[in-house]
Amino acid sequence: MIFIRRADRSAWSPWSPDGERLAIPALVLPRDLAGKLGRSLSLTLTPNSPYLYDVFQVSPGRVPSQIVYKVTAANSQRITSRYADNGGFDWVREQRFGWRPWQDYSWNDTQRDVRTPSVRTEWVSTGDTIWQHQVHHAYPWNDLGASLDGGMADAATSYAHPGVAAETWNSPVVRPATPVGYANTRTGDVLHLRVADYVDSTDRHHTVDQADSASASLYRNGTLLATTPDAWQDITVPAGDAAYRLTLSTARGGDDWIYGTRTETEWTFHSGKAGNLPLLQISYAAPVSLDGTATRRAHRLRVTVPGACKTSVEYSTNFGATWTQVRDERIPAGTGTVSLRVTASDRAGNSVRQTVILAYGRS
Repeated sequence: MIFIRRADRSAWSPWSPDGERLAIPALVLPRDLAGKLGRSLSLTLTPNSPYLYDVFQVSPGRVPSQIVYKVTAANSQRITSRYADNGGFDWVREQRFGWRPWQDYSWNDTQRDVRTPSVRTEWVSTGDTIWQHQVHHAYPWNDLGASLDGGMADAATSYAHPGVAAETWNSPVVRPATPVGYANTRTGDVLHLRVADYVDSTDRHHTVDQADSASASLYRNGTLLATTPDAWQDITVPAGDAAYRLTLSTARGGDDWIYGTRTETEWTFHSGKAGNLPLLQISYAAPVSLDGTATRRAHRLRVTVPGACKTSVEYSTNFGATWTQVRDERIPAGTGTVSLRVTASDRAGNSVRQTVILAYGRS
């Protein structure tokens, strides 16, 4: 069915994956174009395109009489973006914010729909334009014309040179961590803690204040100093050297979040002067597909803790009721889900212990 709009009405009509569907395909056309149609019309429709273009056309020092921009490998960063499915509705929303160096923030960008699980080739303009990609794990029911609010984000960056890259969003193991590009530091008597509530398997994409519930506590020599809603905080501490303990608990559930539903992490570290804080960070490499599942067969799980001299990995198939030691980085064959518990320490006595309930599935 072809709908012809009135001459004073726009034919712009965005498609959305939610809502009621008509029984037959429908197309909206402007009145001036409708009169040019023949007796037949052939259409090929792709609601979830395998390509996306985020383009900034820049003409330094001049205003061109005509703007022509051809996307090529010589002026673009070609990114293979993989969007994992963590349950619920099989669409999520994402947005790549873009702004010029002289701007304080991005203008006029809007969120976009992407099916999960899926893989998309995204062409992004190079140069000094600043980009930041943000991906929600769900499909927030707000205005599609508005900027995306919430979800994981990477660090703002400029692609100075053309190239090829790849990224995966919201893929297990998702857990609290300090994302790549950030650091936990001390300045004077202030601890600058930069632990995100959730970091995905890339160790780069992160989000704070997106858990259903979260709580962090900082102890100094066994005495509670502060309780905060997350561990991305600046906290003033007494002067002098001391032993610290930082705990962080997160929980998130619902149909749209079936893995990494509950976490418990505890760091112990020493601090007495300015510099980086020795919070040990855990990285996971689970062989999961974009639906968050690994094979039912025995498979390799790689866990690394930079700086640690001793690391222990345990797994559970009953949501943490009992635990079994992982030998030779191998998770035995089986069905159901895998929960993980990692304990590590370094030679200076700093340590970390992290539990991730429902870390990933098996199929």
